[in-house]
Amino acid sequence: MLAAYDLNIAEHCGIDRYNRELLGRLPKLRKDFRATTLPGRNASKTAQEKGFRSVSPQEIAPGRHQTASIPLNRNFPDVLRNFVYAHIRAGEVLRRMGADIFHCTKNYTVPAFASCAIVTTVHDVIPLALSREYSASFPHVVWYRYNYGCSVRRSKRLIVISKFTGDELLRFHPACRGKIRVIPLGCDPEFGACHGPESARAAMLNLGVEGPYVLSMGGAEPRKNVQQLIGAFTLAPPKHHCLVIVGNRWRDRILHIPAGAPVHILCGLSQSDLAAAYTAASAFVFPSLYEGFGLPVLEAMACGVPVLVHNGAALPEVAGAAALTVDMRDGAACMAALRKVLSERSLADELRAAGRERVGMFSWEKTARLTAEVYDEALSA
Repeated sequence: MLAAYDLNIAEHCGIDRYNRELLGRLPKLRKDFRATTLPGRNASKTAQEKGFRSVSPQEIAPGRHQTASIPLNRNFPDVLRNFVYAHIRAGEVLRRMGADIFHCTKNYTVPAFASCAIVTTVHDVIPLALSREYSASFPHVVWYRYNYGCSVRRSKRLIVISKFTGDELLRFHPACRGKIRVIPLGCDPEFGACHGPESARAAMLNLGVEGPYVLSMGGAEPRKNVQQLIGAFTLAPPKHHCLVIVGNRWRDRILHIPAGAPVHILCGLSQSDLAAAYTAASAFVFPSLYEGFGLPVLEAMACGVPVLVHNGAALPEVAGAAALTVDMRDGAACMAALRKVLSERSLADELRAAGRERVGMFSWEKTARLTAEVYDEALSA
């Protein structure tokens, strides 16, 4: 089986992690598995890490591990370039590769005229469900709707990473019910073993964070709801704790930190530093109001941190009974729950133990195995 992927995605984002975890495990599950990637800088880098060989278009032939490169005219407008490549040229590349299956791992952008079976992973339907927030203009809304529609029509199977995401996809595309397969993400058990308490605290000191803190994650994107958490924390900060946010800019928005507020922003952390941030935290608050899965919840649990999440979207499905759920739109309720976790040691210990047990139910090996089974379904459909 020659499976093709489009690995042109920003590094260190959730989809990049998904790609790397799958491609690191699928070859170990199936002796007949071979992989190839569509062209692009990030694709070439990932291919080199996974042992694929970069070749020229003239060398493309079935049965090789390879990265193809068929460039478009650089003078094309970006939107036109994206459309032509995603919907026309990519199909040509796949045919020349001789791919048996194309796995689109980034929600949409499924090529037309592909001669191979297509599987698409839908991580969320945020551009559809939150179109006013997510899309800058009406043309963007039309673009996203068109792309999701193409994915649904052209794909033999649709992998969703949570039941919630599957239900949301059905809300917009009810005809795709028979194609949907729920395959949750995983969590590397080694993630929680990166640091002990002392090394984690030392790493945080190197990052400029001293003393006890509550950890959160998310940028300025409105659905992440981090600005609301900053406001609530600033008004009624828990005793002896500051708030540390692993965050980033979103479009032209940045998080606003009131003068003198006990809040630190950390950006661009390595995986080791991120594990240290989880491990040394007194609690982890994930205030996001809409997630297709919520991988940080599992990462925090793997590091033995008590977790608080929003009581909506996919978060209760992922956290189960191993986290406190609260309406994160209510700042006072969020802070009351946080103070309870920080003041009641027995509750915090209970959440830590439940979190470690919960995270054991999710593994990348299981994700890869179920994905391979979906490939077989798609090839025989």
